[in-house]
Amino acid sequence: MSDANPDEIKRLKTELDKVQRALARLEYNQDPDDKKETRGPLQRIKDFVDRITDAETSLSKLVESIEGGSETARKAIDLYNKLAPLFDMPPIPNPIHKPDKVAPSQGKHV
Repeated sequence: MSDANPDEIKRLKTELDKVQRALARLEYNQDPDDKKETRGPLQRIKDFVDRITDAETSLSKLVESIEGGSETARKAIDLYNKLAPLFDMPPIPNPIHKPDKVAPSQGKHV
């Protein structure tokens, strides 16, 4: 893990819990036409994604300092971008790109 202070880690956990609850609400409400019920949880996810992609926020710096944090952030952004068009919300550019896979036999990027 990182040298982050315990208060920052607690804040990140709280934020992740809120995102998890928002995802559960989206999963529970299977009706994509019910935009009133889905827009709130999706907005919660978007707010979190906005904060973790802004390099100036303490939340972004904390996520970057945690082992595997970048991969988790990339997945959250990808998930949001898959759902956003269904609810008339804008996509978010993903500054965290998947690492290139290297073919083991040729040593070439795939």
